[in-house]
Amino acid sequence: MDQAPRRRYRLLQKIATGGMAEVFLAHLEGSGGFQRRVVIKKILRRWAHNADVLSLFRDEARIGARLDHHNVVQVLDYGRYADDTYLVLEYVEGRNLAELISAAADHGHYLPATTATFVASECCSALDHIHRRTDRTGEHLGVVHRDINPANILISHSGEVKLTDFGVAAGLHREIKTAHGILRGTFPYMSPEQTFCRPVDGRSDIFSIGICLYEALTARHPFAEDEDYLTIKNIQELTPTPPDHLRGDLDPALCAIVGRCLEKDPDDRYLDARALQDDLVGWLRARKATYGAGRLGRIMKECFPSAGPPGSPVDPVQIALGPTTPGTGNPLLDLSLLDRRKAQRVGGAIEPRESVDDTMATEVEALEDSGEFEVPAEVDDVDGIIRAAQVDWSALEHRRTRLRSTPTPAAQRVIHGPVSMDRIKRAPASRRDRYMPLVWWIGVFAAVVLLLYLWSVFR
Repeated sequence: MDQAPRRRYRLLQKIATGGMAEVFLAHLEGSGGFQRRVVIKKILRRWAHNADVLSLFRDEARIGARLDHHNVVQVLDYGRYADDTYLVLEYVEGRNLAELISAAADHGHYLPATTATFVASECCSALDHIHRRTDRTGEHLGVVHRDINPANILISHSGEVKLTDFGVAAGLHREIKTAHGILRGTFPYMSPEQTFCRPVDGRSDIFSIGICLYEALTARHPFAEDEDYLTIKNIQELTPTPPDHLRGDLDPALCAIVGRCLEKDPDDRYLDARALQDDLVGWLRARKATYGAGRLGRIMKECFPSAGPPGSPVDPVQIALGPTTPGTGNPLLDLSLLDRRKAQRVGGAIEPRESVDDTMATEVEALEDSGEFEVPAEVDDVDGIIRAAQVDWSALEHRRTRLRSTPTPAAQRVIHGPVSMDRIKRAPASRRDRYMPLVWWIGVFAAVVLLLYLWSVFR
């Protein structure tokens, strides 16, 4: 059987650069002059060989390939070329919600309440699809976006609304789970449970949607401060000013919907995204006002007369990816990897892998130092140590993520530990730390004895 041809892309314009990747407008080029505009994310060179960044990219590709919804930006391709890693996404000709809110403020007015509510309801449609997604066997994937914010809500010039950026999404698809005490996402749009590093579900995304809707209605963030720790403290403790106190023409019924989204306790929020969408659509219908993609498209054209994305031109670099088909034959997008990972533990033992780096040995040594595990005297190789440890391999991967010396990209917005000081737990003391107080007191006692002896001799 002939091998499928490689897919060729031509990079045309740099749209943005973040802490982890840069984003380009590009053309997918085919035979007979065929072209299709796409967006390509490329890992920055300084992270090109960072295992954690590559894992985040694969996770984004993997979950994107499993989503098929008109309100979700589609992942079209993934691969490597000339030692660089690329992720190919659907191109949405338009801007994001943050830019739309800013443009409306520059024109001296708020977004219409019906328009802001329509955008939120479309996001809820996407979230309902994401939260309910299952794998090929029907098992629930448990996907939570975790980074809902206005910059990740794209709006086309025709009024389509699409969610993007699943790089930090939680779920069973992830290669490396987020370790306890690691905070991922965008600080001002996190839920309280997310800032406390607690387990999250779809209701966390509902809190984030509530913040986005509040900001779209009032052009003001309900919790933001100049310092991140103050913002997070507000998210955890502050009851925000009701939106109708900042904007007099808002319906109290809509403000009540926003307030329910922003409840601190997840149990007090909407049960799921579908329930929130039902209330938003019900409010829109009760208003009997003009809303929808057509109205949103007209507002987009008023705020952004130029249809092209902002950015800077680049030399037309051509890359080739494939031959693979996203989500099917490509192992990088194959969710069955999860099943193979689960199968590696047989009868409580860990099957050895093909390669084990020195960091794994360090991690097992850390277990030994903390008193959690003692290496048998007869074991002298790394694979034997790990097999003897009887520790789940994924837990060791989590330790590797925390211990890795390579700096974490700023774009991941990671901090260590919950913000509230009363919730920070002291890490288990190492063997050295446990004995240091005893050594100190022995030294003090010896110094006192010496001083008494000298005093008795020379008095």
